[in-house]
Amino acid sequence: MPESYMYLIEFSYSISIVIPIYKPNLRFSDALYLLFEYCSKRISGNTSTISKVEDKIAKFLGEQSFVLVSNGTVALSAVLKTLNLRKGSKVLVPDFSYVAAAHAIVEAGLRPVFVDVDLIYWQMDFMDFMKKIKGAKAVIFVNNYGLVPNYDKFFVECEKRSIPTVVDCAESFGVSNQLTKLIPDFKTFSFFANKNITCGEGGGVVAKSASHIETIKKIRSHGLVNREKIIHDMFGSNYRLNSISAKLLERQLKIFRINMVKKQKIYKRYLDAFLSSSQVSFQKSPKGCNPIAPWLVVLKFKDKSLLGEVESSLISSKIEIRHGWYSSSMMSHMKHLPKNNGNFLLNGNSKTLSKTTICLPSYPTLSKKAQSLIIRTIKKAIQEF
Repeated sequence: MPESYMYLIEFSYSISIVIPIYKPNLRFSDALYLLFEYCSKRISGNTSTISKVEDKIAKFLGEQSFVLVSNGTVALSAVLKTLNLRKGSKVLVPDFSYVAAAHAIVEAGLRPVFVDVDLIYWQMDFMDFMKKIKGAKAVIFVNNYGLVPNYDKFFVECEKRSIPTVVDCAESFGVSNQLTKLIPDFKTFSFFANKNITCGEGGGVVAKSASHIETIKKIRSHGLVNREKIIHDMFGSNYRLNSISAKLLERQLKIFRINMVKKQKIYKRYLDAFLSSSQVSFQKSPKGCNPIAPWLVVLKFKDKSLLGEVESSLISSKIEIRHGWYSSSMMSHMKHLPKNNGNFLLNGNSKTLSKTTICLPSYPTLSKKAQSLIIRTIKKAIQEF
């Protein structure tokens, strides 16, 4: 298939949307690479390709091991099953973050307690965390929009109480905080189509304990311990990733650093355009975060009405945007949860961010011309407000 034909397919999608919120950096050569895996006819999640790609990702991240699973949400589910917590146990999670973590907690029969975030870094707020930590049996931290804070003070408090720590790195693959000295018990990842590297869907888990890694590998294959005799010794599910998707991840690793450099430049152009504005602000990058290349660049508006005007202008210009994360505790299907620790009364920062933020197109191949159109459209809306 010639490259021009792929662009034609893209063009048909872009008739209604000139600039999408995100699109992966996929090349025609990737399709040829995947063809070899396809022709091997060994395309399940039980092939040697899976373990080879796991080893490459582990080496890339500087981890001892890595377990591939079918998506980022089941990565969290596998971790919670591994912890084997008593039903109804309290698990802390940020209120302002993608709802997958809260859903995984509820699906596991556990009780999410939503912790507020701060208004500077948009990460879990330490003071609110300390108010709600009593009785917690696990904590899931989320690296919002791909920026990674120093979690050491949180980890210290968790270690004092023997509380397992999980960091959801779905939006921050390849990003770390160089000031962090302590290691969480688990890290989870997503390879959804809009993430830093992608295979369409997909996820992964890193664990500090080798025994936890082995348990997660069993859980992803229905607790299988003997393939020849088909013997299982624990409850599990099918969380496996197919080998074609794993091969695409292998290809994506090769261009990851190139993509991140491009994203850094895109971020800087947005900063240069709006940093001096009194009407908008950005999520601040935590000290030690490296590289500073947000998964999505997000604008916070001083005035909610102004956000509405900007949103209308961008949509009229066929520029796709997304609102910031909707506060989990505000969602109607969460209302049945116990109203412990003021779960549904406080968390004002999370609710504020939910109502005053929009995400801008931030994908690696976003052209300067397209980004200039986005910036001009926003500036014009602000001036006319």
